[in-house]
Amino acid sequence: MERKPVLGIFLGEAAGIGPELIAKVVADGTVYKYCRPILIGDARVMALGQKIAGVDFQWDVISDPSDADWNTGNIPLLDLKNFNPENLVMGTIDTCSGHATGESLGDLHVIT
Repeated sequence: MERKPVLGIFLGEAAGIGPELIAKVVADGTVYKYCRPILIGDARVMALGQKIAGVDFQWDVISDPSDADWNTGNIPLLDLKNFNPENLVMGTIDTCSGHATGESLGDLHVIT
């Protein structure tokens, strides 16, 4: 059996289209043909992306990529817990969202 590569998928900026697009790609299921995906970002942002995209899927929150288990039927999500999108206005420049994105990008090299 071929072992597929692990691919970390960063959610991107909460105010942008990244979380919505990622939600659609994950819900479609095609990504699983090519890799073992791990979502990386704030779980609340992923939930917002799902809501905007009108899709639903389950994830398992993990604290380290080595904790990922693709046999549960849920996608692993490394929850950075760094941005609450509660008061976010989509499609606008948001300094808090931008800061969280920059902070996340700075952490990605440590995660991998």
